[in-house]
Amino acid sequence: MLTLDSAAQTSSTGQLNTIMTFYEIVEPPIPSNLSNLPVPLLKKAIAILAKTTRAQIIAVADGEGVRFLPGTSGR
Repeated sequence: MLTLDSAAQTSSTGQLNTIMTFYEIVEPPIPSNLSNLPVPLLKKAIAILAKTTRAQIIAVADGEGVRFLPGTSGR
């Protein structure tokens, strides 16, 4: 599931609470399971994470970004 993968990816790389642009997520310097993911699909997954308080969409200078937050395992 994409939403779990994106949260796991940021947690395993130490990027929780770090603001990242969508470009940085889909075009990372080191390939990941989110590399080359279509941005509209990424935005849908992040919207789901935002509804569960595991991500926050943030306006950045060159568009939109996201901050992944530690989630609770209460689901």
